[in-house]
Amino acid sequence: MHLPPALTRRAATTWLLGVALLPSASAWANPVSRLYENMARSKKRFATPQDQVRAEPTLIHGLYRLVSRQGDGMGFVNAAGTLYGSANGFTYIPPQGGGPRPLSPAEQAAMQKEMLAALDTAQLIRVPYGDGGGRRLLLLSALDCPVCKKLEAKLLQLQDRLNTTFYIAPLSLRAPDSAAGPKAWGQVARLWCAPDRAQAWQTYWRDGSLPTASDSACAFNSPQKAARAYLGLHAALLSAGVEIKGTPTLLLEDGRRLPFQSSRSDADWLRQLGPQTAPAQAAPAPQWL
Repeated sequence: MHLPPALTRRAATTWLLGVALLPSASAWANPVSRLYENMARSKKRFATPQDQVRAEPTLIHGLYRLVSRQGDGMGFVNAAGTLYGSANGFTYIPPQGGGPRPLSPAEQAAMQKEMLAALDTAQLIRVPYGDGGGRRLLLLSALDCPVCKKLEAKLLQLQDRLNTTFYIAPLSLRAPDSAAGPKAWGQVARLWCAPDRAQAWQTYWRDGSLPTASDSACAFNSPQKAARAYLGLHAALLSAGVEIKGTPTLLLEDGRRLPFQSSRSDADWLRQLGPQTAPAQAAPAPQWL
């Protein structure tokens, strides 16, 4: 199922609005100063003065949102200020000077792997099956998505034979600012902030019930925070060229999308999700983040 145009537009425009997932924005001034210094060495500049820009953490370690004092999104930056991302993709800014350049296809592929490896998994809903299979799969799944329900039904059917681990970023297909948005994203927040997220997730897909208790320290405990956190991750992945086509989107460790296909055999599901196709190599050494 594809995201409605309103939600897709929202992902491109509001992903940079502030939602502090970790420390306050003042703790992250260095990425901004480093980016502006590197831009100056390259004889480039942003229209917005440096003292009017803050950097805020995202659901990907080492990647920050740039937000102006007025709340306008300005892009993404890494801690070194050598990587700038926007809806047009990521650009490398040499710290020693020289012109900024877009990442090559090979560099973009490496960036995707690094982003998946750098997910802040403590903030996501971790749902393991069997012994986990040594897997680290990212699932973007909407509570109001019929195809997502089919995927969960398939996983339930396979659970006794499945060895894998999903890290889930929940969402709603409703635009946050639509009439139905606050209620829909409020449900997302209740699941995301449940004391036992995995149990709450699986219970929801079994019988449609939502948890009554909530973790008061949860960073996503309002419709606005849940929506902004998800849309930030969505936009960061899109900036890196990750293929996101509606929901559910299931991403392998290297950033490739595994499409949901109702015709896929049980044997192929078990192979694709299980240890047989786990990455042969360890997580990539940090290069961009």
